[in-house]
Formats: sequence, C-alpha cells, structure tokens
Amino acid sequence: MRNKSNTASLKMKYFLFSIRTRILFYFGLLFAIILAFILLIGMYGMPFTDFTGEYGQHRDIEFQNLNLIAELKKERLLRWIEERKDDARVIANSSILNTYINRLLLLQEKNFYHNENKGKSWKVIQNEADYQFIQQHLKLVQSSYEVYDKIQIADAKMGRIIASTHDEDIGADVSSYNYFIKALHPANSEIFCIDKDPLNNQLKLFLSRKCQPHQNNAIIPAVVIIHVDSRDLINPLLNTKIKNSTTSETFLVNEEGKLLTALKYPLKNNSVGNILESEITLPFVINAAMGQEGITVTKDYRGEPVLAAYRHLRISPDSGWGLIVKKDQSEIFAVMNKDKITFLIIGISGTFLAFIFTSLIANTLSKPILHLSQVARKIKEGNWNIRANTTYKGEAGLLATTFNSMIDRIQLHHESLEKQVTLRTKELQETNDRLTKEIEDRKKSEDKLKKYGMLFDNISDLAYICDTNGNILFLNKAFEKMTGRKPETFFGKPFSPLFDEENLKIAVELYTGTLQGKHLQREVTFKDTGIICEYKNMPLFDNNGQLIGVIGVARDITSRKASERERNKLTKELEMKNEELERFTYTVSHDLKSPLLTIKGFLGFLEKDLVDGKTEQIRDDIKRIHSAANKMERLLEELLELSRIGRVVNKHEAVSLESLTREVLDLLSSNISHSDIKLLFPQNLPLVYVDRIRFSEVMQNLIENAMKYRGNQTKPIIEIGAKKESEHILCYVKDNGIGIHPRYHDKVFGLFERLDKSTDGTGIGLTIAKRIIEIHGGRIWLESKGENQGCTFYFTVPQKGDLYGHPQS
Repeated sequence: MRNKSNTASLKMKYFLFSIRTRILFYFGLLFAIILAFILLIGMYGMPFTDFTGEYGQHRDIEFQNLNLIAELKKERLLRWIEERKDDARVIANSSILNTYINRLLLLQEKNFYHNENKGKSWKVIQNEADYQFIQQHLKLVQSSYEVYDKIQIADAKMGRIIASTHDEDIGADVSSYNYFIKALHPANSEIFCIDKDPLNNQLKLFLSRKCQPHQNNAIIPAVVIIHVDSRDLINPLLNTKIKNSTTSETFLVNEEGKLLTALKYPLKNNSVGNILESEITLPFVINAAMGQEGITVTKDYRGEPVLAAYRHLRISPDSGWGLIVKKDQSEIFAVMNKDKITFLIIGISGTFLAFIFTSLIANTLSKPILHLSQVARKIKEGNWNIRANTTYKGEAGLLATTFNSMIDRIQLHHESLEKQVTLRTKELQETNDRLTKEIEDRKKSEDKLKKYGMLFDNISDLAYICDTNGNILFLNKAFEKMTGRKPETFFGKPFSPLFDEENLKIAVELYTGTLQGKHLQREVTFKDTGIICEYKNMPLFDNNGQLIGVIGVARDITSRKASERERNKLTKELEMKNEELERFTYTVSHDLKSPLLTIKGFLGFLEKDLVDGKTEQIRDDIKRIHSAANKMERLLEELLELSRIGRVVNKHEAVSLESLTREVLDLLSSNISHSDIKLLFPQNLPLVYVDRIRFSEVMQNLIENAMKYRGNQTKPIIEIGAKKESEHILCYVKDNGIGIHPRYHDKVFGLFERLDKSTDGTGIGLTIAKRIIEIHGGRIWLESKGENQGCTFYFTVPQKGDLYGHPQS
C-alpha cells in the first residue's frame, strides 16, 4: 500500500515538473503575456516612445480641438472688446462733442450753484440746445451699435450725469462707483469691467473713458460711460458649443477668480455658482486669471475629471479675465471604454488557442526526451548494456544516436578515469595546502581593510584606498551608487575602466600628484553613470612612515553642476528675450504711431472743412483717413500673424517643395505675368518635413520680396532651388534685383524694416519668414555683393529620416 502511495506521489511530481508540463506552461504563459502586452500597447501606448496608443491619440486630438476652440473664443472676445474700446475712444476724443460738453459744463455750474432748486436746474439744462445736440449724438451712436443699453457723460468734478440717452439719469450721482473713480486715475486711459448696475441691480458691462481736455487745459472735463448688457457679450460665447458634445462648457472669471458667467452645473457642494460672488479656486482657473495659458488634464469645480484649455484675456494694463473651455473625460473616452470588451475577448480567445497549440508541440517534443531520460536512469542504476531507440526522426533520432555513442565512450574511459582519480587526488591535496596559506594571508589583509570599512560605509561620499601601483584595495558602499558597478569586481584591479579618456587623464594626474605628497582636489566624471564627483586625495603611510598607497573621498556634485548650467542658460535666454522685447516694443510703438498721427491730424482738418462746407476737401480728408486706417489694419494683422507663429501649430508633414512652390507661384501669377519675370527652378526638388501652411508663407514672402525689389532690371530673374546636406535641407531664393549692402544684411529681418520706403509693404514679411524658419529649427540669412548685384536668401530645414524624393513635373 505504501509503495502504491509512493508511486502515485512520484507520478504527480513527474507530471508537475516534467518537460511537457513546463513547455506547456512557459510557452503558453509567454504567448499570453506577449498578446496582453500588444493589446495594452495598442490601447495605452509604448512607454518612453512617441507612440501613445489609441487613448493617447484620442486625448491629443481632443486637446487640439479644445486648444483651437479656446483660441478662437479668445480672439473673438478680444476683437469684440477692442471694437467697444474704439467706440468709446471716438466719442471721448470727438473735438466737436467736447466743445458742446464744455459749454454744457459751464451752464451746469452756473445753474447748479446759483439755484437752490437742484431738480429745476437739471430740467433747465435738459432744455438747452447744447444738451439736445449731445443727447442726439449719443443716441445716434447707440442706435448704430445695438449692443449698448445706454451712453452717459458724467461731470468729472462733481460725478453727476450731465447727459444721457435716458433722460431719467440726468443728475444721478456716480462719483462713488469704481468705473467712474478708476477712469479719472492718470494711469488709466479707459476702464472695462463687469459689475452690477447701481440703478437696477442688473449685471452689466461698463466701459468708461476720460474726455479729451479742452485746448491746452490739462483738467479732464468729463467721463464717457457706456453700459452694455453682459448677455450681449456672454451669450455668443455660451451658444458656441463644441460639436457632438453634451458635457462641454465655457465660462469666464475675473482676475480674482470670481465668475463672470453662469455655470452649466452646480458646484461640488450642490450650490449654484453666483456671478461676481462665487470664486473658483482651481489651479488652472487661477492660472488663466493670472495671465497664463495652456491645456491640462484635471478635475473641474464638480470634482469630475476633464480635459481643459485655458486662456487669459488682457482687458487693461492692470486687469484681465480667465477663459476656460472644458470637456468631461467620461464623454471623451466613452467609445474607448467600449473597445476594452472587444480587446478582452480577443485576448482570452488568443490565450486559449495558444495553450492548445503549445500542448501539441509539448507532446511532440517531450516523447523522445522522456525515452532518453528513462535510458539515462537505468544507466545510472548500473545497466551499461541498455541503448536508446534511434528510430525517431529528425533531431530526436540524431540525439539518440549521439547518446548511444556517448555511452560507448563513457564505458571506454571509465577504467581510465579511475586511474586518474588517484593521481588527481594527490595533486588536489598539494593545491589545497597552497590555497590554505593564501587564505590566511588574505584574511590578514581583510582584517585590516575591515577597520576602514566600518569607518567609511556609513558616509554618503565614495571612500577608496589604492596601493602604489594604482590597484584598488578598498571601496565603501557608495561606490556602487556612483559608478553602477559592484565594489567586489574592482578589488585588486586598476580604476581605469571607470573613466573615459579625458577623465582618466585627470584621475591619473590626481593619483600621481598624491603619491608625490600633494593634497589635490579635482572634478572627475564617471563613464557609466555620468555622475560628476569632486575628488580629494591624501597619501597613505604605514606605521613605519612608509608610503603604501592613496586614500581619498569623492563627493557627488552632479546636481550642483546641473543647477549652475541651467542658471547660466536661463540668464542668457532672459537677457536675449529682454533685448528682443525692448526692440519689438520700440519698433511697434514707432511704426503704429505714424498712421495714428495721420488720422488725428486729418480729423482736425475734417472738422474744420465740415464747418467751412468744403465738400471736395472733405472727401480728400476722408480718403486720407481711410488710407491711414487701412495701413494700421494691415500692420495689426501682420503683427497678429507674427504673434501666432509658434503658438498655433499645424501638423508637420512630408511636403514636395516643387509642388508647394508651384502653388505659391499660382497665387502670384497675376503679378508675375505683369512683371515679365523669368522663374527658374528644377523638377527634382527634395521633400521637406514642415508645417505646410507656414512654410508656404515663407516661400510667398521671399518670392514677393524678390519681385518687389527687382529695381529697373529689364530682364528680372528669380531662381528657386534646394539641396540635401548632411544634417538639413538647404533652400534658396535668388534674384538679380537691386541687391543689399552688407551692412544691412541683418537689419532687413528686423520688424518694420524697409530699405526702400517708396515700395508698398509693412516691413514685417521677412520678420515672419525668419520666425517661421526658427520655429522649424532652422536658420535664414542672405548673401549679396552690394547694390544692383542681386541677392540670395538661404534658409535651412532640419531633416526627418530620408525624405529626399524626385516628384514629377
């Protein structure tokens, strides 16, 4: 009974640890792991690579959509706000209106201080022709722009409404309201804010601006106050919903984080968010209110996970709003969650098939191996006459034949080995005696080093001891952390494998100098880990004063070095950005001032001509004002385009430079045909990996520049070409026009720089081209021998793989 139990136990043990079972288990498990790994990568992406999987790609697409929607809403709001500011500026700076306002102020002051019945005084003022003219003018402006609830003019001295589109407002005191007080501050040109109307407690947007002082008088006579129903601002924002989305939401906050628009959902505590009362303290909302912009994965005011894009709207120099566009992650990834079930079914089915297939392979492979193991077991029991079956096909039969040959050779050598055992035993005894002596000597050395180990193992710095031949005798525990290698692998060996050629030279200099009695200190970098250490060495003497080696410590200063490099880099970048900002501010203010002065001057002429009734001169004044306004609009549009470069990013793709050049030439075909320009470019231009839209702007600006500055050339030629170099693709646009003197080669890329002031243009085109090329990681420059020698604009585009192609013409 006991034998049967043992036999059953052996069979179970054999089944659990047999080759067949292990093949089935390991190969089946390996396949299941690989299948699960592939499915997970497909869903969630590959770590430390650019492949983000379906989840990551879906999230990136949503980020791009939210980012674009936020940018469009911001642009729309800022444009609307600027239009309202322009309206207030026109009213406040109207010289005709200011003349009537000053006359009305004199009349108001006379009646108000000499008449005890104040109410009667206001009625007297309302009957005056000056008041009627101002009211009609304000109502005309109000009717032209339907977004205005009312327009008021308040006495800057008394804070009383002296004119309004609503007669019942006359005489109302607004001197205590922020929009009136802040407007009179010298630093503020205009005030733009959302607040509750003190007369009816409705939420409104107030825009106030100081009127222009009369002639040379520096005293502000009055303040223009425009009331706008906030719903005219907010409803267009809220009604623009994200397509096919039920959870998307857009809202505004002020610089304090308080709501300026109603929320779609209740707050986390189920309370309703009140406008101008409820404060949203989420980090990304505060960032938007404080002037930052970006996209994030976070939780919203309900505690729900969302994807959010946030923008900052600078309303005035000292205030701004935060714009938030968000969408629930549950809606974004709803479709992806359904796909998980499909992936799970595929994984289970694949794993089941893998185990069946592996079981068939295990049976085929294990049968001959089991037979050989049985033969080997009988040989182990002493049966040297048994042989393996050689009828198996393939490698199994070859293995059986080889196994039989091995048994034959073992039998032949068995007797020879017995003879050699006796001889080898004697040799081992001699070797054992020698090793015993070496072990005793080594133990003495280890006892000495143990004292140093107990002393240095508890410090964070690397401690070491080398003999006079440069071999390492001792290393503490910090060695492995700094070098990535085990200390025991270096005992009795030189330290040279730890360093590259340059750092090894420093380490040898440090070591040899220490042997000469010098106390040296150097910085050395380990090859494998890149850790920078500060070494301090001292010579080591025995009890008799004999030099026996070098002892030293190495302290990790990698973080300190990195901090120093980062600090120097940031300092340099900050200096460059400050210089660039200073140049940009000066240039923009200078070039925008010219059309403003033109408009202002001809407005004065227009006013005078209106009074004199000079119809023809009035048309000329309006034409010049219109021209200056168009010039300013063109300048602002190109400045806006320049500011967008690097912020609005399109997908980079492989683009045929030949095809792109032909598209640009088609756009310019009308100017080219009228200019009789000869265009040259080969048909085998390379492919470039770029933002197609932005790169088209570069080619268009450079070709237009060559056309514009062809001078008096009777046979103008423009040549376009490119070639693939070692690290980038070099492109060029060459002409035989007026050329550029070398001292202006860098200046032409500056903002508003035009060498020939008589030509049409704003001087921003080359600045935009330079900015786009730099965003692509390239550079742009020009070469010209001088005036009337033509010029060539070169620019580079980094390569991405082997994109060189030969498109058909």
